[in-house]
Amino acid sequence: MRPDAVLAADHLRVPRTGSSPEERVVPVRAVRDADPDATPPEVRTVEGETVFFPAGQRAELRAFCARHGIALLRRADVWGDLLEPFLDTEFTAEHRAGLEPGEVPAVRDRVAPDARAAFRAWATGIADLASNP
Repeated sequence: MRPDAVLAADHLRVPRTGSSPEERVVPVRAVRDADPDATPPEVRTVEGETVFFPAGQRAELRAFCARHGIALLRRADVWGDLLEPFLDTEFTAEHRAGLEPGEVPAVRDRVAPDARAAFRAWATGIADLASNP
């Protein structure tokens, strides 16, 4: 399990990951905006990095943003819309994330093989996927 980012008094602590071998401190001045209502809640830095937080920290993230004057911004869930055919959920046209109708099928065609494999692995377990390509 990956460690979660931490909200501190005047900064964020971002755990190390495969692409970032060291834990990092992100000062408040480097936070552009946040979306506590996203799934999962997220912060966007001025450099464009997205830092995710556990759902249990929504209220804490909202308070952190209010305390430091960080803008709250609701983003469209583009990946959710693109991957919708691979889920057991349906979305109406007004739920689309601002993509042109012609763009959606093209992107879905590009991600379909990987999405199907990922969802099969999630649904059946990686051992079953490896033995039934």
